[in-house]
Amino acid sequence: MSANTDLIYDATRKMLAKYPRFGSEIAKTPIVLTNKVRTGCTDGKKIYINPEHFASVDENRRLYLLSHETLHKIFMHMYRLKDKKRKYEGFRTMEYSL
Repeated sequence: MSANTDLIYDATRKMLAKYPRFGSEIAKTPIVLTNKVRTGCTDGKKIYINPEHFASVDENRRLYLLSHETLHKIFMHMYRLKDKKRKYEGFRTMEYSL
């Protein structure tokens, strides 16, 4: 595994232990490492994470990022707020920035 994959795995494991509702949702959601997003985003099916950003922030912000994107998925924001979405580098998403 790469260092970035290890960080994702570690954050997911901690989410499962600390916040089972988020952790179980994150564990069943594919996470894609890509430089096409600035921080992180979701399309409702996958969570896209910028590996450089993820590695540069502390553990609490990593957990926040995963939780934040998971809430978009749980509440189906990408479908409910479709008029407010913006196109970002080919992904129709709502992106957050720290």
